[in-house]
Amino acid sequence: MDTGRCEQKKDLSEAITSLDGVKLEKVIQIIHEGIPEIQYTKEIELEIDILPLHVLTKLYNFVLWPLRHTNTGTGKGTGTGGLKQKGMDETVEAEKIHKLGE
Repeated sequence: MDTGRCEQKKDLSEAITSLDGVKLEKVIQIIHEGIPEIQYTKEIELEIDILPLHVLTKLYNFVLWPLRHTNTGTGKGTGTGGLKQKGMDETVEAEKIHKLGE
């Protein structure tokens, strides 16, 4: 197995241990869907090396990919189509909404 994949498994394992709540439940769901014969209660101990590649890929995409591909503030992906939005005070905004309703 190549070194990169071992490093990804290590990173994935560490990231999973820090999860809680809904995200941890989703991780357990992904594992259970990939290996239905695994039984679990409140705690699951699992060797990451035994997980099939398709399960590892799903886990990586759910746990690590969002962490590594967040917006870095470079100005791209602002959601405004590249347009800069000017702040509008509440009075002006209310007037515009009222005019739209007419």
